[in-house]
Amino acid sequence: MPKPAFIVDGHLEFSILQAICKDSPLRRLNTNGDSVVVSKMAEKAAPVIRLLGNRYYPVYIVSDREDREESCEAMEAQYLSELKLRGIDITQIKIVFCDRMIENWIIADVEMIRGEYGDCVSAGETEGCDGKTKLRQIMSGAQERYSETVHGLRLFKRCNPARIAENSPSFRKLVLALEDRCEWLARHGVFCASLVDRQA
Repeated sequence: MPKPAFIVDGHLEFSILQAICKDSPLRRLNTNGDSVVVSKMAEKAAPVIRLLGNRYYPVYIVSDREDREESCEAMEAQYLSELKLRGIDITQIKIVFCDRMIENWIIADVEMIRGEYGDCVSAGETEGCDGKTKLRQIMSGAQERYSETVHGLRLFKRCNPARIAENSPSFRKLVLALEDRCEWLARHGVFCASLVDRQA
């Protein structure tokens, strides 16, 4: 099976994927922020994809929806369209947007969050909200101040991907896109076959 490559927006996504997909090439675009339009993201991603050549398949692009009004699905479709306009073979590309940011995937492991900070979050309030603000609120109750660089990777590494997938459709989409290529998911017993019916 060919080795995949990953392209991400920001520092936390880079650190997380570096930790869980250690053997795959990883590139960071620095295009995070809801003021960055999808066409600009594609403009920066296209030359990176070309530099990766045909040595890796698929090339995964993981980005944040943040405060944009468009749905994750609409942004993913627009991103692919913009890449195609720039001459990229989009059959090798898989794009997943977090809804709304990587912190939403962290708080989607409700059991882990409750174990760390008490009964402060429920499964129905983890996707589509401002995940970073929600995590700050959760941690402030324990007299801690959330820092992406200090807490983000540590908390994500404590997460169980099966529990994240249970509560986060956008993370579930990533799991399905990975097509059982991720050892971290396999170690936790998370495989595509167990999620297909739920995604549908």
